Amino acid sequence: MDFEEAVQAAQTVGIAETDPMSDVDGWDATLKTAILANVLIGLPLRPLEIAREGIGGLDPRVVRRARAEGRPVKLICRAERTAAGLSASVRPEQISPDDPLASVRGTATMLCLATDTLTGLIVGGTEPSPRTTAYGLLSDLLQIVRDDSGEAKD
Repeated sequence: MDFEEAVQAAQTVGIAETDPMSDVDGWDATLKTAILANVLIGLPLRPLEIAREGIGGLDPRVVRRARAEGRPVKLICRAERTAAGLSASVRPEQISPDDPLASVRGTATMLCLATDTLTGLIVGGTEPSPRTTAYGLLSDLLQIVRDDSGEAKD
């Protein structure tokens, strides 16, 4: 399908916003990257500090050729601790067939973590829906209002 049809299909199943520009321009992914980096790495990172490139400018011929070669193009979000602090980006990348992200299809998502002790921890989800997204958001909000002891803040 063409780009507009794909966006409409994503909206129909509830994974793209009514105004899909935040998805297409990479802003939604950028916000999620900032949140994850702040929580998991523990260093402050603002969305505007993340190098961002969306999928709107991709050439469909390049994407089809990459898929046919077994090296798909995926919107990749990265954040890593550096000597200077934190480096982060969101951009389409052509990945190798042996990259775990190459197996992500359709509406599935995957988070790959590399820590000092775990170099390949992978968390994934398939077929997110508005209900699972809402549950995730609620879970995140509840976690934010809890302090270290697990008690809700006043």
